[in-house]
Amino acid sequence: MFKKTLFLTAALLGIAPAHAGSPGTPGIDIFGGTAAFKIREGSDRGKPEGHDVGTRLIIPIVDGLFIRGEYTHLHVDESIFGGKLAIITQEFRGGAGYFIDLSPQLKIFATADYVSLDLKVKADASVVSKPNPDGFALGLGASADLGRATLYAKGGYLSVKEGETGKGAEFIAGLQFNAFKYFGIFSEYSHKQLKFKSSDSQYDLSSIRAGIRFNFPSGSTPSADERRYDQPATAYVPNNTPVASRFRVGDQIPAPVGAVLLSNPHSRAAVVKSLAPTSPSLTLKGTVTNATGVWWLVSSDADTGWLQETQLK
Repeated sequence: MFKKTLFLTAALLGIAPAHAGSPGTPGIDIFGGTAAFKIREGSDRGKPEGHDVGTRLIIPIVDGLFIRGEYTHLHVDESIFGGKLAIITQEFRGGAGYFIDLSPQLKIFATADYVSLDLKVKADASVVSKPNPDGFALGLGASADLGRATLYAKGGYLSVKEGETGKGAEFIAGLQFNAFKYFGIFSEYSHKQLKFKSSDSQYDLSSIRAGIRFNFPSGSTPSADERRYDQPATAYVPNNTPVASRFRVGDQIPAPVGAVLLSNPHSRAAVVKSLAPTSPSLTLKGTVTNATGVWWLVSSDADTGWLQETQLK
C-alpha cells in the first residue's frame, strides 16, 4: 500500500494544466507553483504538499489547428503515513488542439494529449519505486481577450495507467496580463481528481501557479483571407464603397466600452488599444468586408485600428 500511494500521488501530480493565454498565438510558458493534496486510500488519509517548475510550448499550424508540448519537473519532500517521502517526477506531454473564433475576443478550443511520466520515489533516502506510467488527457476550454489581459478556462478528462487505471476530471482557470506585445505574466488555479475503483482510492490536487509567457505573434499562420488583409491599419487603403449598413465613412460614433481596436481586420490580429468608458468618440475611416464579416477602420485619439461592425453602436 505504501509504494502504491507514492506512485499514485506522483501520477496525479504529473497531469499538467492548459496553456496560458490564447491558443491562436505561438508562445512559451515558464512557470512554478505550489500544490496541496488530499489522499484517501481505504482508511488512510494524507495531505502532502509540494512544488513544481516547468515549461509549455504552443505552435499554431494552420487555420485553428495547433500543436503543444510540455515538460514539468516536480519535487515533493514530505512526511506522510509515518514515513519520509521524496517524489521526483519528470513529465513529458505532447498533443494537438483546435480552436474556433466565436468573436474577435472569444475563442473556444479542444485539446488531446499523450502523457508520459518518469518517476523516482524514495522512502528515507532509499529508492523504493521507479514507475513509468502513461495515459492521455482530453480537454475543452475557452479564452477571452480583455485587451491587456486574457482570461482562460479549461475542463477535461484524464486517464493514467500502470497496472491499475485511474480516471477523473480536471479544471483550470487563469488570468494572463499582456504587459507587452511579446511578453506577459499569468496566474492560474487548477483542481484535479483521480479515482481508482478497484482499490477504493481517491486523489485530489489543488495547485496555484505563476509564470511568464513569451509570445511570438509573427509566427502565426494566417488564413488566405487574413493574408489578403494582413496590413497594418495605418497602411491599408480602405474600401469606401457603401455597404448595406447604417454607418458611413466619416461618421462619428460613441466608443463601444470594452471593445479592442485590432491591427488588422481579422480576429487573430494584435490588439492596438482597449476602449475604456472615458474613450472619445470614434471616427469611421473606411470599411472592408471579408470572410469574417464587415470591418471598420476607426480612429480614437492618436490610435487607429479595426472593429467589426457588430461592435458599433
